[in-house]
Amino acid sequence: MPRMVKSLNALWLLHKLLWAGKTYWFALLCVSFFSSLPVTLPAQTKRVFQEEMERYLATTKVEGAIAPPYTFLRDSLPDGHYEVYDLSIADSSRRSLKSYLLMSGSYTNGVRHGAFHAYTKCRRSNRMNQHTLVSSYNFAAGKLDGHMVESNCSWKVIEGHFSMGKRDGLFLHYDPKSGSLVRVEYYEDDRLAFITQQTDLTKVIPADSLRQYHYLGNKP
Repeated sequence: MPRMVKSLNALWLLHKLLWAGKTYWFALLCVSFFSSLPVTLPAQTKRVFQEEMERYLATTKVEGAIAPPYTFLRDSLPDGHYEVYDLSIADSSRRSLKSYLLMSGSYTNGVRHGAFHAYTKCRRSNRMNQHTLVSSYNFAAGKLDGHMVESNCSWKVIEGHFSMGKRDGLFLHYDPKSGSLVRVEYYEDDRLAFITQQTDLTKVIPADSLRQYHYLGNKP
């Protein structure tokens, strides 16, 4: 009986060693496989506070943009994502950063690339200083590319579309006090093809064309 127990123990130990060996080689193969895959690291985020803000804000107008220069980051910065806050470095550790964000944007190959947003404080529904997005532009390789919106605290003021730095398609202008549509422009390769005061766009532009530009209403 003791001999049988020893044999069983020996078999159990051999099984464990073999299993451990399989696990080791499996793990080694996994490490080898995944290490050969390209690694995508998250973009580095640089937080900019009041003390250094001037070094990061644009000083000249962005070609094609309606927004003033100070609502954009500089033409060229080291690659990464940037967030600018209306806070001192000392206050940044004691307050919620989100409600003090002024602008954000990313750089690839040293130039603007992706969405650039600007924010301000607005009063809404008797609430003071509500954090509000008022400017949204998209860039590709340093040029305006894609949908843009400029707003005040209540309404869109203008929205349109760019294609590699050129105005392309509809640009809608709204009354900043009422939010009602007051003028429609249509561009082809940065050239104004037509302009109309007609506020019912479906009378001048097919509904399918309107939908593809996402112009479905005036919301800030």
